Amino acid sequence: MTLTIWTYDWVPKAKRGYVRDVRLRWALEEAGLAYTASGLPLNDRGPS
Repeated sequence: MTLTIWTYDWVPKAKRGYVRDVRLRWALEEAGLAYTASGLPLNDRGPS
């Protein structure tokens, strides 16, 4: 099983992976668990 980390695409590319998902990435890497990162476009959000 591969876990998926969902990130926001509106974050500048230079900062992606260093915002709120960095702790989760770090924990998964320390645990030796496989994961993928997928972007979530801001304009595809449903109604609030």
